[in-house]
Formats: sequence, structure tokens, C-alpha cells
Amino acid sequence: MKKIIYSLITALLLVGTYQEVAAQAGKDVPTEKTRRFLVRYLGSLDTAKTYETKANLLRGIEMVANASKSDWISQYHASFQNAVLSIEKKDTAEASRMLNKAEEFIKTANSIQPNESEIVLLRAMINGMRIGQNPSLGAALGPDVMKGYAEAKKLNAENPRVYLVLGESYMYMPEEAGGGMKVAKANLEIALKKYENEKHDDPAWPTWGKDRALQLLAEIESKK
Repeated sequence: MKKIIYSLITALLLVGTYQEVAAQAGKDVPTEKTRRFLVRYLGSLDTAKTYETKANLLRGIEMVANASKSDWISQYHASFQNAVLSIEKKDTAEASRMLNKAEEFIKTANSIQPNESEIVLLRAMINGMRIGQNPSLGAALGPDVMKGYAEAKKLNAENPRVYLVLGESYMYMPEEAGGGMKVAKANLEIALKKYENEKHDDPAWPTWGKDRALQLLAEIESKK
């Protein structure tokens, strides 16, 4: 019952913002006019419990991105949320469609802000998710995924999400290929240290991942 009430409240709150943002669709609206909507959607996602609620919030983020063609962070979040929600789709075709959308948004972000660690990392992650959906793509996409992670690290060695993603990747990589629990743990521990020092003036800057790093470290410890 609480989930239903929460979804209804969220939907009602979003009606007004949808209308305001939709009115700007097709225009390149100054970032300061759309950022408050983006921050509101992202804040609501932090507490969203159901797929339906998350999907509604994603539509709002996509509207912001479509109205903010010169704002790479809006494009980034539209890409990231499509990619993350695709994991929850049992329908492989629908999940692939969402990853295709994620790829289009992150391409736009990259055209606005080339050589940004967050963007390079997410582009590689999207291909990693494609492999997760279809392991047969591993041989073709796997090297590019790891190359993308390395590039993201080179662009910003202080980006904690790079070490998080590397750590998780190494957990499922054989030791003879450079992976294993030891190297995974080392990267996850670095990630946590980087999270502690992470500060950004922009409230919409990507900050995800700390909880995931803690969860993965706990999993590693439980296997000892």
C-alpha cells in the first residue's frame, strides 16, 4: 500500500515539471533553467522503490536532456539511468533498446564534453552491460570495455567510479587474466578512499557508487 501511495504522490509531483520541461522540448534551454528539474528527479530516484516510479523519473530526465542539448551532465544522466534500468528488464529486446538509448545520450554528452572521465567510463560500462546481456559479445567488446576503463582512469585518476567498476570487473575475471579477488579488493578500497575526498560544486555531478563499493567489499570478505 505504501508503494502505491508513494508512486501516486511521485506521479502528481511530476505532472507540473513534465509540463514545464516538455514546453521547452526541441529548444536548447540554458542549463540553469533545467538543472533544478534534473536535481529534483535525481533526488527522487534515490528513494524510488518500484520500477514504475523509476521509469517515470527517467522520462523526466530524458525531457530535461532533450531540452538541454548543450548540457553534458543532463545527457549523461539520461544515458546512465537508461543503462541502469535496462538491468531490471527481463525482456532482452527491451533491455537492448534501453542500452541503445543510453548510447545515443552518452554520444551526445561526449560531443559536448570530450575527454571527460565520467563519460568515457559510462560508454565502456554500456558495452559491458551488452556483454552481460549476451556473453557471446565478450570476445568482440571485452577489450574495448577494459580499454575504456583504462582511458577513464588516465583522464582522471581521482574518479572513484573508475576503481569501483574496475574492482567489480576483476571480481569475475580469472587471476591468470589479471583479475581475481585480491586485485578486486585493492581497487574497491581505493574507490572508497576516493569517494571520501570527492567534492563537486555542481549538485548534479555524478556521485553514484559508494554503496556498491561497500557491498562488493562485504561480498569479498564473506568468501574468505
